[in-house]
Amino acid sequence: MIERFKRAWAAFNEEPAQNFKVNQQMRVFTDQGREWLDVRFAPHGVRLHLLTTGCTATHGEINERTKFQFIGWEPLPSTPQWMKEEAIKR
Repeated sequence: MIERFKRAWAAFNEEPAQNFKVNQQMRVFTDQGREWLDVRFAPHGVRLHLLTTGCTATHGEINERTKFQFIGWEPLPSTPQWMKEEAIKR
C-alpha cells in the first residue's frame, strides 16, 4: 500500500505544461499527467480535493461515515509565497 501511494505521489508532482488540455466543449481544463488517487488510501480528517461517486469534484474532508460517497482524492496544492504576498496587497 505504501509503495502504491509513493508511485501515485511521484506522478502527482510531475507537471509538464504539455499535459494541459481543454475538452471539446471548451468547459473543462485538465492536467492529463495527473489522475485521481484511490479513495481507499485517502487520509481522513483533513481538507482534500474529492471526487464523488457521481464524478463531481469538490473540496472537503473524508471520514469513516462519508468515505462511501467518494471514489477519488488528491491533496490540495500549496500556495507559493508570491501569491500569498499578492493576496495581502489586495
